[in-house]
Amino acid sequence: MLDAILIALIALVAALATGIDNLIVLSGLLAFSGARRSPVFRGYMVGSLVPLAAAWLVARVGTFIPVEYLGLLGLVPLVVGVMQLRKQRRSAGDPGSAGETATPPEVPGATGLALTFLALNGDALAVFVPLMAESPVILDVVIMGAAASGV
Repeated sequence: MLDAILIALIALVAALATGIDNLIVLSGLLAFSGARRSPVFRGYMVGSLVPLAAAWLVARVGTFIPVEYLGLLGLVPLVVGVMQLRKQRRSAGDPGSAGETATPPEVPGATGLALTFLALNGDALAVFVPLMAESPVILDVVIMGAAASGV
């Protein structure tokens, strides 16, 4: 019983620590979203819970993947970020002339936001895979519940 409580506390603290950057991005997106807040929340929830499920999957099938290749999972958020940077640089036209007024950025739909939060949650994946891999299978529900409450 004490193990379950301890693992739940570790998972909760890990979720809070890895989710602080998501909270900052979520706050910024909500500030620009106006009345369209539902896609922001849906994207946030999908982008936060899918990495948790992916961490569970990787932790459970990780015994079939050589350990030296698990570190390559960290390349996924980097590749997504580089692709987005390239896309942004290509779409950036003239930086603006003197007669133009600045407009606030448009908030993408739920799918775009989910992809954004998925890219931001690479650190959660890196934290929860070893935690779930090292804990007994019976405690996975405790870990996922505590982590989801920290989301």
